[in-house]
Amino acid sequence: MVTDNPFIIFDRGMRDNPADLLAGVDEAGRGPIFGPVAVAAVVFPLHIESNPLIKDSKKLSEKQRNQAREWILRHALAWSVIFVDHREIDRMNILQATLHGMKKAVESLSVQPDKILIDGNRIPNELAHCIPVKGGDRSSFSIAAASILAKTARDRYVEECARRYPVYELEKHKGYGTANHIRLLLEYLPSPEHRLSFEPVKSFTFPARPDRKILGFWGENWALYTLLKKGFTFIERNVRLQHFGEIDLVMKKGEQFVLVEVKTCGPNDHWEPEEWITEQKIKKMLRLSELYFYKLGYMEYHVRLDVMTVQAKSWRNPVIKHYADIIYGGESELYTHED
Repeated sequence: MVTDNPFIIFDRGMRDNPADLLAGVDEAGRGPIFGPVAVAAVVFPLHIESNPLIKDSKKLSEKQRNQAREWILRHALAWSVIFVDHREIDRMNILQATLHGMKKAVESLSVQPDKILIDGNRIPNELAHCIPVKGGDRSSFSIAAASILAKTARDRYVEECARRYPVYELEKHKGYGTANHIRLLLEYLPSPEHRLSFEPVKSFTFPARPDRKILGFWGENWALYTLLKKGFTFIERNVRLQHFGEIDLVMKKGEQFVLVEVKTCGPNDHWEPEEWITEQKIKKMLRLSELYFYKLGYMEYHVRLDVMTVQAKSWRNPVIKHYADIIYGGESELYTHED
């Protein structure tokens, strides 16, 4: 197959043997102050048709990136996308986390390449047959494809996070430290997925007497994050049911709906959030659950009511208790999250 695509010609020139399979590797999300870095690896067949959309993802519109993504998934011989989350970034530093992600992305490929082209000037020590390509997403077909997969995967993840943590307007800035993002971060306190090793999160000081509404929202963020780590699925949050009240979190565990009430106390509060779990409050939760499913038009449903308490002894590592199925006296579990 003859082509004049300079990206494909570049890749062919990188082969030692005409039959060598190349993997292109690139990342997205090293700079943001929120969320994971995404790393993608792509292997194309030896003879691949040209596509003008396969180029540096930053030069494509969102619509073009999504079109290119679909083309890559149809035509790639193998591909993988790995997320290295904010905790690993804080533990390792962003460079080492990215290199670790590159290694995992290549190892996750269903077809192992003969040579690996990596965007940039650093390569993982543990990977053999690697070649760093400075500006690789502007010259290599396989690296450009990897840049598109990494960018679209991370954007989709952050857009889902925008539903979970709406006050930060993540859908607008994708977690980068824009002036508006920093303003919202300081106003509403850092979420569980902000990077603690990045400024201004690193220097953030939790207010001694935070606004009660903002503190409550922050506690709900941590309760939601904890449930996601336990395998729950997020449905929606802060569901207002006219004048009857609000359901803090709506989750699912398998086929069962889980309606969650969250109570948060600040660093200088001298009361225990468990004191709030009263028979009257449980009755109110029952009433809200009935109204919620009536509003959805469900005649039958499988639901349980949970309570979670969040104590802001440390804003980086709050103490969280989960009281499952409070109607039937389910057991409680204690959680803390590592810094």
